[in-house]
Amino acid sequence: MEFKETIKQKIAEIAASINKLEVMDDSAYDFEYLSGLLDAYRDVLDMLEA
Repeated sequence: MEFKETIKQKIAEIAASINKLEVMDDSAYDFEYLSGLLDAYRDVLDMLEA
C-alpha cells in the first residue's frame, strides 16, 4: 500500500524534525505543533492498519 508508506515516511520526517529542535524560547510552539502533527499521522496509520 503506497499510501501507508507515505504516512510512515511523514512520521519519520516529523520525528526527525522534533529531534532537531533546540531548546529555545520559540521552540515550545514548534514542539507542540509537530507533536500534534505526529499524533495525527500516527492515528491515520492506526486506522489504515485496523
